[in-house]
Amino acid sequence: MAETVRYLGQALERDPSDADALFFQGIALTAAGQIEEGLAAGRRFLEIDPLSPMAGVLFNSAHWFAGRPAEGLREHEHGLVLDPENPIIHWSLGYTYALLGQRDRARQRADWMRARVPQMPYTVQLVSLVEALEGRHTEALATLATLPALDFDGHITFHLSESYAMAGDVATGLQLLEHGI
Repeated sequence: MAETVRYLGQALERDPSDADALFFQGIALTAAGQIEEGLAAGRRFLEIDPLSPMAGVLFNSAHWFAGRPAEGLREHEHGLVLDPENPIIHWSLGYTYALLGQRDRARQRADWMRARVPQMPYTVQLVSLVEALEGRHTEALATLATLPALDFDGHITFHLSESYAMAGDVATGLQLLEHGI
């Protein structure tokens, strides 16, 4: 994580308006537990490129880890206006709605993903999370079982661990969380 942040910082020294470097730096900072720095990267991204649909995603997702998922939601939702076919925006909005207890809105995003990108691991994660939140644990576990393997990067592994735990399979959830870390 430290190397990633350092290299992205070097890229931003060369080009402070590099939206990709800002996005990934914000993600890396947040993942490393440097929440305020991640939020600052999200703010800078919004200032530098307010028409990037991913700027709102970064800004709002940093707020997830700050325990304030409602903050930045307006900017995040605006990203969907800018890029209505982007599955990552649909996933991250659905996840935000789930964090906020807005199951109907989370379900809408999960249904959109299931209809358009059914095999995407993020689709399986969001659909199963919503099913678990709705108390349909058996369905959530069946949805998770559609993944051919559980060998993903740390980010999706972390989120899959949440779905397993919420569906009642805490042992697999903890195992995945450990693997993701």
